[in-house]
Amino acid sequence: MVDYTQRAEETDFVSLVEDDEFKADLVKFFSGGRYKYSKEEMLDKGFDGLAKDFITHMRYQSWNEVEAVRDLNYVKSKDYNPKGKEAFGRLMQAFDNSESAGQGFGDSVGDFAGAIFTAPSTYVGLGSFGVGKLGAKAATKATQLAVRYGLKDHLKKNVVSTGLKRNVKQQALKDAATGAVTGASIGAVQAGAQGETREEVIDGYEYTGKDLLFDATIGGVTEGAMGAGLGYLGGTIGRKNRIKADDMLLERKDMLKAERQVKSRQAMNTIKSATDAEKKAALSRVSDLEEVLSARAGVKGAKLKGKLDPERVAKGKALLKAMSDPSADVIFESGLSSDTMRRIAAASIDLMKSDRLDIKDSERITQGIADAIRNDETGEVFDVLNEVRSKYGLSRDEFSLIYLSEVSRAGQTLGFASAVKRGANLSGLDTLFEKGASSMSSDEMVMMGKEAIRRGSDPTLTNKARNFLQDLDAMRISFMTSQPVTTMRNLRNSGILVATDIVDQTNRALYRGIVKGETQAIRDFLPNMTAILRGYSFNKAEASVIREILFEEGGEQYKRLFNDSMRVDVGLEGQSIMAKAGRFVNTFNTATDSVLKEGMFYGSLDRQFREKYNTTLADWLRANKSLDDLPPEINLEKSIEDANRFTMQRTFRDDDSALGKATKGLVDLNRRYPFMISEGLGVPFPRYVGNHLQMVAEYTPIIGEILQQTNITSKTEDASLRYARQMTGAMMIFGGYKVAELRQGESDYATLRNTMLNSEGMTEDMKQYLGPALLHMYIGDYAWRKENGLPAELDKKEVLEILGGIPEFSFDIAVGSALVDYAKTGDSEAFEKELGNVLSTFTYPQTLARDMMGQLDVDAAGSPFTRDLALTSEVNTKGTKFSTSGVIAGQSTRMLMDTDFLQYTQSFNGENDIQYYRFSNPVAIGTVNPVIKQIYGSSDEPPLTGLEEEMNKMQLKDYEIYSKRNVPNANIDLILRQRLAKGIPETGEPSLSEEFADWRENAPASKRFGTMTYNEIVVDPRISSKEKKEVLEGWIKKRINQERERVENMFNAYVATKTLQARGFIRNNYVIIKNREGAEVFDAAAMKMGYESADSMISSSETVEQEINRRLRLLSIVPQVQDNEPY
Repeated sequence: MVDYTQRAEETDFVSLVEDDEFKADLVKFFSGGRYKYSKEEMLDKGFDGLAKDFITHMRYQSWNEVEAVRDLNYVKSKDYNPKGKEAFGRLMQAFDNSESAGQGFGDSVGDFAGAIFTAPSTYVGLGSFGVGKLGAKAATKATQLAVRYGLKDHLKKNVVSTGLKRNVKQQALKDAATGAVTGASIGAVQAGAQGETREEVIDGYEYTGKDLLFDATIGGVTEGAMGAGLGYLGGTIGRKNRIKADDMLLERKDMLKAERQVKSRQAMNTIKSATDAEKKAALSRVSDLEEVLSARAGVKGAKLKGKLDPERVAKGKALLKAMSDPSADVIFESGLSSDTMRRIAAASIDLMKSDRLDIKDSERITQGIADAIRNDETGEVFDVLNEVRSKYGLSRDEFSLIYLSEVSRAGQTLGFASAVKRGANLSGLDTLFEKGASSMSSDEMVMMGKEAIRRGSDPTLTNKARNFLQDLDAMRISFMTSQPVTTMRNLRNSGILVATDIVDQTNRALYRGIVKGETQAIRDFLPNMTAILRGYSFNKAEASVIREILFEEGGEQYKRLFNDSMRVDVGLEGQSIMAKAGRFVNTFNTATDSVLKEGMFYGSLDRQFREKYNTTLADWLRANKSLDDLPPEINLEKSIEDANRFTMQRTFRDDDSALGKATKGLVDLNRRYPFMISEGLGVPFPRYVGNHLQMVAEYTPIIGEILQQTNITSKTEDASLRYARQMTGAMMIFGGYKVAELRQGESDYATLRNTMLNSEGMTEDMKQYLGPALLHMYIGDYAWRKENGLPAELDKKEVLEILGGIPEFSFDIAVGSALVDYAKTGDSEAFEKELGNVLSTFTYPQTLARDMMGQLDVDAAGSPFTRDLALTSEVNTKGTKFSTSGVIAGQSTRMLMDTDFLQYTQSFNGENDIQYYRFSNPVAIGTVNPVIKQIYGSSDEPPLTGLEEEMNKMQLKDYEIYSKRNVPNANIDLILRQRLAKGIPETGEPSLSEEFADWRENAPASKRFGTMTYNEIVVDPRISSKEKKEVLEGWIKKRINQERERVENMFNAYVATKTLQARGFIRNNYVIIKNREGAEVFDAAAMKMGYESADSMISSSETVEQEINRRLRLLSIVPQVQDNEPY
């Protein structure tokens, strides 16, 4: 009999819906795990709808490399229903054999567009605006059609005999080559995934290395060729922007070079005409500056030395020689050139000689200027400072270094507390900063000085230990952000913030235009709204130019924006191996961060020019070449903070709000006291948390306004922007409500479900990248639940996580809590787990390798079961020592990949981890497409079961229903989880979720409600949501307890008949009871049998069998000892 896979060769795919086997396979596939359609959904769609959905699925598989990889993971997983996978194989075979899909042109275009625009490879080269994928895939499909009609064997033979012709190598253009290689690589991966998927589920289908080479060649050559052409086009667009920027910078450089030569000659003349005493004082200042900046940069051996130190004297002579030679072009260890040093020295001489400043010979410049400011009623002091700075062509940053050298020397000599009172007069520095005569505040100078002194201090044992621990903790924290997934989450979060900014600008224009009647606000609406986007696209050249100018003229300002994003938070600016390692693993993350800030910095400045001067940043750049030429109302610091704000890195510089002070204080403590804040308080990124809370306040209507007005959080001074953001916040809450409406309570507030992006029961967790908007989602979900009669309880733990910003890295005192519990109960498992978590962060950089391995081998994927099963023993010379707790080892190595030659965590086969299950889902945690999270920034999760959907509706958390407290024995825990999650396939026993599906429809749910089923209870308006929740929770707990008793009975039977096979259970039981009853009772029992203690009795065992029997003997005697009975 001809089946439908064969008949498909003579018809289109949709026409097969008349076949009963075809219809049955559609149902099996869409309910078998890859999707999780409910009966109601399938009835609503009908068989025609299911057939169309399968066509869409196959188009995504063909046009979207991620979907191809997901299909391969699905068919290889052992956790999905095999009937669904078998049906998938037959349906794919029919689709491949059919003459056409049988759909209209519009449906086809929609599917192809959706697949293209959700494929990561579409955005590999944004320079071509994403059209590369369309062209490349069109070429690929054309080739595949040609192959289908008879060219396959010929092409395959040709490929095997000649290999892939590397025409790309003959191309001279790098952009074209990059596009070709990228296209070929992606084409090969996608072709391989599609072929292997068919081999797994289609009988007789063999996918060999020859097939892979053939398919990779077709996909690679066509995609690669198109990628090469479009890569060239995208590169051309990028080069035009770069050429435009280079032309602007070259013109600026030529002009500044002539000016710089004049300024340098003036500095040389000033130094030559100075007295010996003036030269000596100026040389001392630049020597201090050289030492401060070198020590701060972590240059080996650099420190603030005594004035008569031979090494300092020698270096001073070298400085003087370089400054006295007009032709010298030396770059010192500090990073400053001899020319910059010369101009700084000359400026300090002029300041000391100025009659208007009247600085005494024995007085510090900072002290003299501060005194002059206090007595200045006309502003003359600032005129003098600006004249001197302009005379020698010093930027504000360079001019501020004069003050920095004095502050650092005073801090070393007097201690910073005394320096504030006696030497440095830091209040005067703040006045200089406020008036624009310095680019650094007193706080920043003190911090830089302290860091220089700390790094340049004598290497005592205490200092070495402290520096080592600081570097170790800093490296550990940096490893937390080392994965590509962090970069992708940051990109998604930044995209959300840019979109939010567009809404802000719209609301602001409406407020200013309608409420305030400002016509300019309406006129500037479009350019202000698109300012940041233009910084990445049409005005990319201008964004690059203003960044280069900031780099050349605003050293510390540039660092605050582009260099110190991570380092300021955790202190990675040193030169130690650990600091370098921390920076290295974050290279990609830092580079991406830098690109984002460049566009944001441009956008903020451009808005200022439009609003203050009715012009643009581009116009100003064409007419001006230096930051000194910025108009007085253009606030460079504001734009730096704006750019930092978008990347959650604002420093709260000179912010006196409670939140600002607290954030700066925590950042300082985090740097100075390793592990105290990062682990003790559970906040490794305090600056991020501060930024997150600030942004939450800015977008929370009414409450946010109160927080800003009372100085609890930083206040946005522009009232129109402040109100606009609160309007946006209100819109976000409404959006959270509407998303909750789509979810219908079946998944929690932080997931996307039943939308265009996440359809057919799939969910996506947004906690990791949604940022401040997470609170609005929570409020919207809470409101929807209240309105629709579902449980709506405020979860304090959840709210705390939301306010912390990053769920796994915010406000977690688990280490301290576990330590307290350990001290109280003697049970160390929780504490060992937390220590293992701390150690595991050092393995984060290689998590990508684990995920890639897991994508290729499903058995090597997922979160391992880390509770100690007590399976192994450790032999030593004294006999056999048996481990009772390997939790630290399991927890700390869980991020390492499984390999055939090295297995870190406990294992049954010596090759793979033991997989970890939730009691409510048959798919092991983390096994579904692990590499996808590295690409998208969020994990693929298996479809929710009906039980999980109902638990979400009733706000039941699985970890609250089922935890270690309920199942203290790890061996019982493992088996119980697997039985509840998957049932017992060998005997046909259903899983808990399958039981639930039957129970909710057919069984009386509770004695309280008579014969009513659960389905009848949940729709009855007379029954409260609390009662409904209690019914579900009661049934789940009852079934867990019943199954736990079964598993315990099974192990107890093994103890009697198969003692060695039950050794893990016995060992764990022994530890649990010993912790509960007390070690003294066990020691007393051992002494009655002639041993010194219980531990000595166990450790003296010669064999595993003897050790197990001794444990059982102790367990049997302990109750008798407690009752004082003879044994």
